[in-house]
Amino acid sequence: MRNPTTATHLPSQTPDHRHARIEGDHNVVSLRSGQTDPGPLRSHPATRWRPPRVSLAPDMALPGMVGSSRPARALAQLVAKTAQTSLSVLILGETGTGKELIARALHEQGPRRHGPFVALNSSVLTGDLGVSHLFGHSAGAFTGATSARLGALRDASNGTLFLDELGSLPLDAQAKLLRVLEDGQVQPVGSDRSYPIDVRIVTATCERLDDLIARGRFRRDLYERLATCIVRVPTLDERREDIADIARWILSRSELADHVLTEAALQSLTAKTFPGNVRELRNVVLRAAVIADSREVGPGEIEAATSLAPDLAPRSPGLLATETLSIWRDAKRNTSLAARRAGLPRSTFRGHLQRALAMHPTHLEAPPTVRAGGDASRTRVEAPHSVRMLSPSSLRSLP
Repeated sequence: MRNPTTATHLPSQTPDHRHARIEGDHNVVSLRSGQTDPGPLRSHPATRWRPPRVSLAPDMALPGMVGSSRPARALAQLVAKTAQTSLSVLILGETGTGKELIARALHEQGPRRHGPFVALNSSVLTGDLGVSHLFGHSAGAFTGATSARLGALRDASNGTLFLDELGSLPLDAQAKLLRVLEDGQVQPVGSDRSYPIDVRIVTATCERLDDLIARGRFRRDLYERLATCIVRVPTLDERREDIADIARWILSRSELADHVLTEAALQSLTAKTFPGNVRELRNVVLRAAVIADSREVGPGEIEAATSLAPDLAPRSPGLLATETLSIWRDAKRNTSLAARRAGLPRSTFRGHLQRALAMHPTHLEAPPTVRAGGDASRTRVEAPHSVRMLSPSSLRSLP
């Protein structure tokens, strides 16, 4: 089993290394530039920091994020503004939307870019050993603690600490983290000494923190500390016009780069819904390239690659087909409004709706027209001359 505090170092920010990826099952990853540590940033009050000029490819809104759609450009502008501060940032987005990519962009475009970037999965912070990943521990603090550990908060000194899956942070760790943020000091497990820290905290979650707060699973005071700035990452469904560019980019940077997606294949991908967002799109594209009989990947391979995967769209507990249809009808068949009322992402609710309509196709019929007669007190209901049916695929054009 790998040590979850293993640190990986990358060279300084150059065009060749800007999109470098760190892969593996590490729970903690540290990213440092190859330049000499300039020391605490506050030690140079007379120096005015200016955001670095980053040269991006025309189809990139952010380093590593392909796309030039309006949501992608708006996200890039928000990240650029937010990066210029050291305020805490909460990144919200569905799974597979690239939340860690946004966290890295906040670090690399900010004044702490010469410091370390340390990423830690909040779900590992259970028990003394788990908590020590974040807060550190002294030698002999608990069984197996043969040597001292600084912890992620001190590892990220003068840099950025990224806490992913924030909703999984245990309550006891939440209380300790709140104390650290209030005092600006961290006390390692098993130590009676506190150490000052200077670190920017960036967190991310795909869960609804308001629901967790209401159920007593997340502290509101900690939320207020961490959510000074909020960045919401759009779903792939919200930036559908970027799908073709993203798919080509994925394929060109894989070991199947000699394959080509046909225009028909790109159209097929653009028409699909990906609850797993870019991560799911990547799997479909690469799976289609693998099963293709030639270097051309067409719509047939896309359909086959999609059908091979089970339906893993998120399902909310207790949301039955009849309830989905009822919410949709009450919202006058406005999918976006219905999703908000159900408290679900639009892409997730649309998946529920497609399944519900497949089970109850009669609900696809156009509603009757209600017209007022000459007498204001009288109305008449007219059935349409021909029953108009909406196929599940036509749901993509619904508001």
